[in-house]
Amino acid sequence: MKRIFILTLTLTSCVVALHAGVPVQHHLAGVVRAVNLKASIVTITPERESKPVDYIVETGRTRCRRDGEPARLADISASQLVEIYYRRESGSWVATEISWKSAPAVQP
Repeated sequence: MKRIFILTLTLTSCVVALHAGVPVQHHLAGVVRAVNLKASIVTITPERESKPVDYIVETGRTRCRRDGEPARLADISASQLVEIYYRRESGSWVATEISWKSAPAVQP
């Protein structure tokens, strides 16, 4: 009986330790306020909030998609409505994916 208890306790500890190390991915929609290409940071004001948040964009890890197609960080403009997936890593918000839709063509 004592062995089963110790085995259960060990397995529970392993599961908790593994779960604690995995960053949780979040999602939100918001408006781009600024894009800093040199620092690889995009500043977004989330919907229903007034305070902008900086997100780190990592080359090779952050996917940018416009209309479902691959894009670059330089393609995002201020005032663009975007959806962003991000994680908290080492105390910073790191973008994993930023997507947006092109404005529809204006017809005369």
